[in-house]
Amino acid sequence: MQAIEPGLSLRLGQVEAFATYAISYGAEEEWENEWEEAFLKIRDLPGGFEVRGGRMLGRFGYQNARHLHAWSFVDTPLVLGRFLGDHGLWFDGADLTWLHQDVGVTYGLTVAYGKAVGHEHEHGGGEHADEEHAEHEEEHEGEEHAEHDDDHDHAHGGELAFDDDVTSARLFTQRSLDDFRSYESGLSLAVGDEETGRRMTVFGWDFTYAWRQNGLAPGGRSYIWTTEVLYRDVEDGGSGHDHGEEHEGEDHADSDHDHEGLPGGAEFGFYSQFVYSPNPALDLGTRVGYVEGNDDLETGERFQISPAITVYPDPFRRTSIRAQYNYDDLDDGSEEHTVWLQLGLAWGGAEVR
Repeated sequence: MQAIEPGLSLRLGQVEAFATYAISYGAEEEWENEWEEAFLKIRDLPGGFEVRGGRMLGRFGYQNARHLHAWSFVDTPLVLGRFLGDHGLWFDGADLTWLHQDVGVTYGLTVAYGKAVGHEHEHGGGEHADEEHAEHEEEHEGEEHAEHDDDHDHAHGGELAFDDDVTSARLFTQRSLDDFRSYESGLSLAVGDEETGRRMTVFGWDFTYAWRQNGLAPGGRSYIWTTEVLYRDVEDGGSGHDHGEEHEGEDHADSDHDHEGLPGGAEFGFYSQFVYSPNPALDLGTRVGYVEGNDDLETGERFQISPAITVYPDPFRRTSIRAQYNYDDLDDGSEEHTVWLQLGLAWGGAEVR
């Protein structure tokens, strides 16, 4: 069960609010649940400003602020998962947006600050989770120090994500060229520390072009093309996790292994996706993604291509059936092949964003 997302939107003039709770059942074979978003919004402030506060998906790039049920593919693009984490840029805090709207064009700037949210899954059976943790501690009792270091380094390979305070910004424009063609483009930035304390900066550029055969009227053919390019830089340094207390009393020469001086590095990645709708009941899509990889960050080069077919049995697109294939070319020369089949059910109107 990828996600059950009951949500509620509130609209009272200038005051709006939104909350959604995510429930899932995944590979760990346990039900998990958490508040995905819960924020209050005040719009139409003097000068064209609006402000939000609470828990929210950050306005970074094209896809980050979109909920899973609004995606055109089953999974998140490769580069977004690598640079922003599987859940994306997600924080408890506030953002301020300035908007200028004119005939056929909107442009604006969003600045946000908050505390990055790690997964706060509430697993069924708290006692069971405590027992597993205790068993894990017993397993490592008496392990060789070198083996522990290897395991720790492996666990952090490729798992860089914002931790604690994060600041972000997005400058964007939306323009209608005519009744049939429109585009959106933006520049994004996110700055904060990852879990070992190294400063991490992510830059992004996104561009989306859309065409509709019938223009503002329903029906007809359509397509939408989206590309996002990201660059991530991680500074040298960081103290990592100090395991001194964990190994108190152990007899090894180099007990001071707090990972001072972790190497930094930079890497580049992008994805580009094209979704063509020959009619309102069918979407044909292809997505290409690439991440450069960096040996110092223990992240590997990876290329992915993902064709997908989505069928909508009802005219309002409340029900969807999606088949997707992922081909991954890994840096060690190996390949991965994945097939997804997804059923989606959705009810309700537009969400407050």
